[in-house]
Amino acid sequence: MPPRLTPRKFFLAFLIIISVTLLVGSRLNFSYFSRSPQSAALEHEQETQTPKVQERREEIKEVLEREREDEGEEKGEPPEKPFFLRGGTRYPSKSKGPVRLFPEQADGDRVVDQLMYVPEDYEGFDTPEKTILLYSGFGSWGQSGGSGIFHSCPVNRCSLTGDRGRAVDADAILYRDHVSYPGVDRPANQVWILYHLECPYHTQSIKVPDSINWTATYRRDSDIVAPYERWTYFDPQVRQKAQNRTMRR
Repeated sequence: MPPRLTPRKFFLAFLIIISVTLLVGSRLNFSYFSRSPQSAALEHEQETQTPKVQERREEIKEVLEREREDEGEEKGEPPEKPFFLRGGTRYPSKSKGPVRLFPEQADGDRVVDQLMYVPEDYEGFDTPEKTILLYSGFGSWGQSGGSGIFHSCPVNRCSLTGDRGRAVDADAILYRDHVSYPGVDRPANQVWILYHLECPYHTQSIKVPDSINWTATYRRDSDIVAPYERWTYFDPQVRQKAQNRTMRR
């Protein structure tokens, strides 16, 4: 039976996804984040001036990695599980190529893409820490404050707090089921995230929808898809068997 993400594991994965999107948010044009034409032109100029030697090195690296993977398959070695599964040891390297984090960038739930994404400019402990405020406190989440929960995350420069006084400087505020204004001036780059597991019929009416930057719900078009559980296949030789009949009661 393929591994699955349990509710507890999925909450950890959910926080990891938030930390990743926070770190890349300032470089992408989403919600309260924007990129000026001047900075975009500068990035394009830097990309076009990348030395061909570096490009060649990357090509060689990719070829060697593919050869190692092929060699492992020939020997019948079991593939490594990704880090977010129990016993997982495979961690992602810095991501290159098209970004597949948000609904407008890719189809599907993008959960694995978000978990395995490491910003290209991520520098570990040299990267400024991001603070996530759980506005309803830790009780409903079953977590404690600090950065400990992120230690196993490839992008681990985040910290949790339940202190509403941090609303003045937190990088993100995570609301659960309802939204309440903190009563302080909102920083320009602060992200508000609304987490819902139930359908609209069983949730509070959000009277300030324009204040929410990212949504985290069961819907596949949410910024962060958050189902109760999720099956994840990690072995390319193991796939779901196609059903050729309809189940009837």
